[in-house]
Amino acid sequence: MRTSDPTKRFIVMAVARFDTPQTVRQAVLEEFGIELTRQAIEAYDPTKYAGRDLGKRWRKLFDETRKTFTANLSDIGIAHRSARLRRMEALFHKAEALGNYRLCLKPLKRAAIEAESMPDRRRLYSSILGSAVRAAFSPSANGRPVAHLFCNLQVTSIDKADL
Repeated sequence: MRTSDPTKRFIVMAVARFDTPQTVRQAVLEEFGIELTRQAIEAYDPTKYAGRDLGKRWRKLFDETRKTFTANLSDIGIAHRSARLRRMEALFHKAEALGNYRLCLKPLKRAAIEAESMPDRRRLYSSILGSAVRAAFSPSANGRPVAHLFCNLQVTSIDKADL
């Protein structure tokens, strides 16, 4: 079955916008009522081996669409930090309303990382180890080394699952 030019145009533009072949396949089925395989969709992507023989007309449309799409990242809401933080906040409130407090921690952690107020694992481990090493040389008020107190705190208060 041959696909019409409007269908080809739709497929090329969708693939140029980084839509997966499965997503494009479903969209073509809904929009045009045509059932295509994922491999047939990949033939319209010149960046894939299957699309290496794509016609000049469609390759030009692909290149223009891809260029426009990548240049206009500001049009995509989730590309902005504030939009991502708002979505994480909504997820937090939804989990809180469900009473799932363990699930509440995930959006909080992601939001902290997104806002750069919480270091990633490597920086967290190095800061913990660095603090312990620095503290080993400073005495505490009761005569016990601060590093010993810090190590006890580390073992009891930092759970590996939270990192």
